[in-house]
Amino acid sequence: MTVAKAVGIPDEHLSTFKVTCWEDNTAAETLANLDPGQTTPRSKFRDVKVHWFRSHLSKDIHFKRIDAKEQLADIFTKPLPEEPFQRLRKKILSC
Repeated sequence: MTVAKAVGIPDEHLSTFKVTCWEDNTAAETLANLDPGQTTPRSKFRDVKVHWFRSHLSKDIHFKRIDAKEQLADIFTKPLPEEPFQRLRKKILSC
C-alpha cells in the first residue's frame, strides 16, 4: 500500500516530478546513494521512516556533487563572511 492510499489521497490528486539536490557533504551523498535498507557503520541507528524516504531517492530525487564554495543554500543556513555572502547573493539574484 502506498502512503497516499494509506492516508486517503485519491490517485487523481497525485503528481510526480524529478528533483535535483546539489550536495556538498560527502557523508550525506554517501547515505543518499545507498540502496534502501543499507547502512554504513555510522548510520545504522537510522529509523525505518528514513528507509522509506530513501526508497524514493533513486526514483525521484537525484543527488549531484557541488563544490562547497558554490553551494547556494549556504546563504540561508549559516553566517557567512562578507565576500562569500556577496558572491552567493549575486548568483541567486542573477538567476
